[in-house]
Amino acid sequence: MCKQRLPGGSGNKFKAGQNLAGLSVLWNSENYEPFFKLRANNSQPGQAVHANAAASYEVLNNLRLGVAGYALLQITDDKLDGDDQVHSKERVFGIGPGLKYKIDTWSMYVNSYYEFGAENRPEGVKFAFRIAKVF
Repeated sequence: MCKQRLPGGSGNKFKAGQNLAGLSVLWNSENYEPFFKLRANNSQPGQAVHANAAASYEVLNNLRLGVAGYALLQITDDKLDGDDQVHSKERVFGIGPGLKYKIDTWSMYVNSYYEFGAENRPEGVKFAFRIAKVF
């Protein structure tokens, strides 16, 4: 996070840039009641890793604009009745613009992602809207 002094020497500071990143492991357990059309007694989606990152700049008080991206890589095959489903690993990458607006303890996030490099899943343009409150 970068802090800069405002002109005029008042000693006030503001956050000019903000960078965030995260890495998650997605672990999936067995499902003993899979969708009936699978004609299986149990199913288990493959395990995966998910990474996301964002960088933004405060353009106005409480308003940040930036860019965000993510990657999803499935590292094990899906399973039906304990058997690996060959060529079932998913992969997708996404990148796009983002906006954050904050009022008191409330924050609103709006993101749009262009997906690319998808395997075994659809890709396209995704939109995300989230409201968060700090208690």
